[in-house]
Amino acid sequence: MKKIDTVHTSRTIMFKELSNLISQKVFTENQIQAQNTVYKATSSNLKKTIGFLSKLYDYKEQNILWKVFIYLWNKADDNERRIITLLYALKKDDLLLLSAPFILKANIGNTYNSKSFHKLFEDNFKNKYTIESIEASSRRLLSSWSQAGYFRGKNKKVRIPINPGFIAVTFALFLGYDEGTRGEELLKTEWIKVFELAEIEIRELMSEASIRDFILYNYAGGVTMIRFDKLLNAIK
Repeated sequence: MKKIDTVHTSRTIMFKELSNLISQKVFTENQIQAQNTVYKATSSNLKKTIGFLSKLYDYKEQNILWKVFIYLWNKADDNERRIITLLYALKKDDLLLLSAPFILKANIGNTYNSKSFHKLFEDNFKNKYTIESIEASSRRLLSSWSQAGYFRGKNKKVRIPINPGFIAVTFALFLGYDEGTRGEELLKTEWIKVFELAEIEIRELMSEASIRDFILYNYAGGVTMIRFDKLLNAIK
């Protein structure tokens, strides 16, 4: 298997740190270091965290995904902010995306710990990681999904259902659109699958997003039309 691109050998999706950057509107490396907006105790940890945040979220003004993300973030509540952060990270982090099928197979109400992820490494990276690296990365993966609302608890995590709304669905659709997917196929992407919703539920949220002028959506005669003109105009 080719080398994967991931921050999970060192960090999680860092929802708290990202929230701090956004709330203080500080996105340049010099500003983050000067103000320590991610609240790290040492300059070394601060610098590493900045690097991983930048790699995962690429918060440059010219980055269309970031512009859409931050626009939706400012319209969302905490629950949906966590979900769209996960979606963005899934787009950028190969290991996190590989872990998604495992999470989606996890039964609601069951208890999991970091060892639950070990099979992911055995199946995909046989003899590529040390036991110590597997355990550390597994803990971070579990933490990332917990930050997004898929688990609750500390040492042992209980799988719980999430409650995505129209903002999360809008971002998931846009991630597919950004990759070149169109029409009906936008409802079948990896980003939509993580919601664990039936198609009718997704379409209901798409209808709400359309009513609220986030997307243009129409479904008639078995043909799905989804456009993002209003969203793209709003972020100009």
